[in-house]
Amino acid sequence: MKLILTAVLIMSIVGCFSSCTGEEEKKTLQRQKAEPLFTLLTKKESGVSFINKVVETDSNNYFTNQYIYNGGGVAVGDLNNDGLEDLYFTGNQTDDRMYLNLGDLKFQEVTHSSGILTGDKSWSSGVSFVDLNADGWLDIYVCKAGHNMSLEKRQNQLYMNKGDGTFFLDKKSALSDPGLSTQASFFDFDLDGDLDVYVMNYPETFNADHVSKKHAEKANWASSDNLYRNDGKGSFKKVTEKAGIGNYAFGLGLITADFNGDFYPDIYVANDYMENDYLYINKGDGTFSDEIKKRTGHNSQSSMGIDRADINNDGFEDFFIAEMLPSDYKRSKENMASMDIESFWYFISQGHHYQYMHNVLQVDNHTGYFSDVSQMAGVSKTDWSWSPILEDLDNDGKVDLFVTNGVKRDMLNKDAKAQRKQLEKKKGQLSVDELYNSIPSTKLSNYAYRNNGDFSFQELTNLWGLDQPTFSNGATAADLDNDGDLELIINNLEQEAFIYKNNSSEKGQNSYLKVKLEWPRSPNVNGLNSKVEVYSKGTVFSREVLQTAGYQSGRSAVVHFGLGKLSRVDSARVIWPTGAVQAIDIEELNKYYTVIYNPSYALSPKSEKKYFEEIDPASLGLTFQHKENVCYDFNSEILLPHKQSTLGPALEVGDINGDGLDDLFIGGASGQDAALFIQSDQGKFTQTNISGRKEWENLDAAIFDADNDGDGDLYLVNGGGEEGIAKRDMYYVNKGSNGLAEYPRGIPEMNWPNGSCIVHADFDGNGFQDVFVAGGSKPGAYPLADSSYFLLNEGGSFTSPKDPWIADLPDAGFITSAVSTDFNQDGKPDLVIAGEWMPVSFYQNTGSSFKNVTAELGIEEEIGWWYSLKAADINQDGIEDIIAGNMGKNHKFSPSRDKPFMIYYDDYDKNGSGDIVLATTYEDGTCLPVRGKQCMSEQMPFISKEKVRDYGEFADSDLMNLLGKNPEESEVALAATEFSSSLFLSQGLGRFKREELPAMAQVGPVNGVCVFDVNNDGKLDILTAGNKHNTEVETTRADASVGCLLLSGENTAYNSGFFTRGNVKDIELLKTATETFVLVVNNNSKTQVFRVLN
Repeated sequence: MKLILTAVLIMSIVGCFSSCTGEEEKKTLQRQKAEPLFTLLTKKESGVSFINKVVETDSNNYFTNQYIYNGGGVAVGDLNNDGLEDLYFTGNQTDDRMYLNLGDLKFQEVTHSSGILTGDKSWSSGVSFVDLNADGWLDIYVCKAGHNMSLEKRQNQLYMNKGDGTFFLDKKSALSDPGLSTQASFFDFDLDGDLDVYVMNYPETFNADHVSKKHAEKANWASSDNLYRNDGKGSFKKVTEKAGIGNYAFGLGLITADFNGDFYPDIYVANDYMENDYLYINKGDGTFSDEIKKRTGHNSQSSMGIDRADINNDGFEDFFIAEMLPSDYKRSKENMASMDIESFWYFISQGHHYQYMHNVLQVDNHTGYFSDVSQMAGVSKTDWSWSPILEDLDNDGKVDLFVTNGVKRDMLNKDAKAQRKQLEKKKGQLSVDELYNSIPSTKLSNYAYRNNGDFSFQELTNLWGLDQPTFSNGATAADLDNDGDLELIINNLEQEAFIYKNNSSEKGQNSYLKVKLEWPRSPNVNGLNSKVEVYSKGTVFSREVLQTAGYQSGRSAVVHFGLGKLSRVDSARVIWPTGAVQAIDIEELNKYYTVIYNPSYALSPKSEKKYFEEIDPASLGLTFQHKENVCYDFNSEILLPHKQSTLGPALEVGDINGDGLDDLFIGGASGQDAALFIQSDQGKFTQTNISGRKEWENLDAAIFDADNDGDGDLYLVNGGGEEGIAKRDMYYVNKGSNGLAEYPRGIPEMNWPNGSCIVHADFDGNGFQDVFVAGGSKPGAYPLADSSYFLLNEGGSFTSPKDPWIADLPDAGFITSAVSTDFNQDGKPDLVIAGEWMPVSFYQNTGSSFKNVTAELGIEEEIGWWYSLKAADINQDGIEDIIAGNMGKNHKFSPSRDKPFMIYYDDYDKNGSGDIVLATTYEDGTCLPVRGKQCMSEQMPFISKEKVRDYGEFADSDLMNLLGKNPEESEVALAATEFSSSLFLSQGLGRFKREELPAMAQVGPVNGVCVFDVNNDGKLDILTAGNKHNTEVETTRADASVGCLLLSGENTAYNSGFFTRGNVKDIELLKTATETFVLVVNNNSKTQVFRVLN
């Protein structure tokens, strides 16, 4: 039987967008290398000679003005209504320049003749085109900033288009905002038909502590962003305070779009430095609420530009924000700021969001919640980035990514900073030349990524012809020659602006559509915030109409769709901002369509099939909330990848009292009582206390009839990462009406290890359930494994067998999950185990021992961070398959066989305790540490004292040089090769084949799995959940998963109703007499309950 698993949350792109075979891909890449997608035009070819220049002085330099290298923007639009897109570049210490498009990619500079002010020595930043007075002509709004500028020169400028090729500066406009403005965006926030504007400003003081102080106080209105409401006839009123958006931050990216699907456009502000981004959700009553923490798991720390588009063709728009993390290893070690742990947690305690130093690609889960998949997509590192562009650059039907890159001086270079401090100590105040002498200046190429259609992108900067080194800032994309593909326009610092001609249409390989909206009787004449959707063969192409995006730049109002190999589309429509819908008659592809407002019906709410409904746990009597104790594992293990003290709570469902009803156990953290809930005939639960040791953390539990008396007994596995706490397992025997009583004599005396999980079955065939208890990591000695043990059940009491049943378990890498199943169909329960730095391993029960037969079953040993195992007959061949939850692909380290992720452990500094070293291999096969000089030296001081003098030497040193020995000769040397959660499908004849679960099951770790027939079609479906919030602060916490439902043989609904964004540690099915529920336990948070809707 063929199995089809479809992610209910995100539908994969099918049909004409399927990937090429390996040979076809090779030929495509060879062809692209010979004929690049883009050609850089010379100034002679294009007529564009604009250069944005900045002169540094003793009074105006990076040390007095940290935004001196922020550069200018560029806007594109048809200013003279001749059907060709024109350009406007902003200059800092250079006059702005306007260029009219003459056709055939030829431009004429018309700045002076058009009436644009020159010679005023102001500092321009962002620019937007907008038809503000609805006269059919695009106007221009220019933002002003600059260091020590007068208020007059800081006033933003509104140029009104007179329709004759000239513009007049409206000096009386209420939009002459005197703040230090980066960008503005026009949108109709109150849906009254006219365009309002949000102006993004920043303070004059570059001081993170000052920002933190202001965050806790009332907004600083002199520096705040501003919202201006259009009251008609050119009258604007500042409503910043009334709207609830007063702030104090360094905003660099701005977009106004509908993020929650209620038609009211919202505001996203991407903030630099320590202040988190703002996602102002429009409440529809003139006010906004910042819901960034409600709608994202984290954001980038030093956020730059932002763009928005539908990257996975599901009809919901996603967004990308650029940051500053280098992809080059050497640059990352020399220039990446070390994460200040105390500051990180201080800002969290003050109400800030979680922030990490890399780009984010936030995907809409159809719930108004966005998951960052940038690491899985391979787009998290693009160095000091500015303007992202999300457009279909090769017209293949999938939105690609372009990111501008570069800063004039590497101001974060740590060695240069140290040299500067030494010089200041010796000479006192330095001149600007002396300040800059030690600071490198490195031009870098921009980045271009092709969308593969599976939540991954391929970096093709060189092959696409976009690899020219530069300092690029603002950028936009538009079809400048009207041939159906998008050119790239880039504003560079101290270098001529780039115009890249797109050669897609000349190749004639893919189709396209262009759509322009007109709303003649509305002040919103271009239909801003309308949504255009095109449908074909089950795939949707969608785009919201925006005229501000990227960084300091303006987008064309013409919506562009690449359509791949399609020759026709099934349908197309416009959803206007009011919710009115208008069909578009697409007779031919490869054409430009103007759609004039004439809607025929109102949009109906999307009817997505719900399979689950979250309910209040208290309605069932389930009132338990896990409360994690404070334990900072990194104090003793600085280089630990993630905490081992926050792995609970345990969750187990079973029949304790033998009445045929599900009861349940939820484990407590150290210092917290566990909870046992007994179900009544009415489907309600009552908590029952059980004796225990509160200082022990319950990591797993098993409810089963150990003594064969007809009721359930309880076995608790205790563990955790705390050092110095002696632990032991606990065995409770059911005494009927007297409840559970601990039976310590029922388990043998032993040197109890740090346990992790338990599995029970009648392994020896005597009619009683035996147990296998896996050892977790040794506290304080990660990744060493504590002992696992096997206990035989002798009539209700457990004993250690004289001869070990499992003799070849690893002593490094540790088990996190185990499951019993008869995988060889011989009537004896076998054992499958998995864990961190381990493969999924199959152990055959011989009747007196377990034998590792993984290789014999045809399974390649893929070493991963495996966290859950579930046995179920998915393909209905009579043999149980194995669903194996792994770390997932959306992680800082995504290993493969070609590029494994390694861990080494030894007492490298000879101080009597082991040291952890995490490493990976780079392009030339060199083994290099993944952590930086500072934290590695804190763990092993000899590195800075004896091995390297500075960050440059550290970046140039491989691991052997740093450690003084071959790392492969360490006490522990392990390599992870696979982080994909997988399905091991039985192939018959005692063999299994591993298949990766679909993409949306890979966005986070799978800590829990339920398998049951969700949609009543007679086939088993898979429900997964999990996150990992306990990482060290330089590694982004895994918070992208909201749960994933995989339906067998279906490709229907997206939002299933199962929404679990917390630090999920396990899920289980829970049944009452009339209903079925899914129970979710979260670390340090409340329990969730979802009713299954049949």
